[in-house]
Order: sequence, then structure tokens, then C-alpha cells
Amino acid sequence: MEVFRFNILPMPEIEKREAFKEAVNNCPLCSQHLSFQHETDYMTNSLHEHAYCEKCQMQIREELFTLQ
Repeated sequence: MEVFRFNILPMPEIEKREAFKEAVNNCPLCSQHLSFQHETDYMTNSLHEHAYCEKCQMQIREELFTLQ
């Protein structure tokens, strides 16, 4: 029986994941945290995401996802 299992990743992999999270969640111009707004439409099974930077006063990203 296995009680504890640790998944230890090498440092380059951890740094790569942290860089990806920062790129997705921060503004590419000023590096401030983005504000997200989500609109779900259950009739079309879609989710509309808006990423907005309050400091730059501009919309950074707008994506449409299909719900499963």
C-alpha cells in the first residue's frame, strides 16, 4: 500500500510552467495582473473569456471555448 507519493519535477520544468502561468495571467505590456470576465452560454455550450488590463486600459485577449 502506497501512502504518500511525491511528484518532484526538475527545476527547468518548474521554471517553464511558472513562465507560462505568468504569460497567461499578466499583461504583456506592463506585467500587471489581468482582470478576467467569463460569460457562459449553455444554449450553445460555449464560454466567452475576456482578459483586460486595468492599468493599460485595453483588452488583451478574447477567447471562445466550447464546453464539454
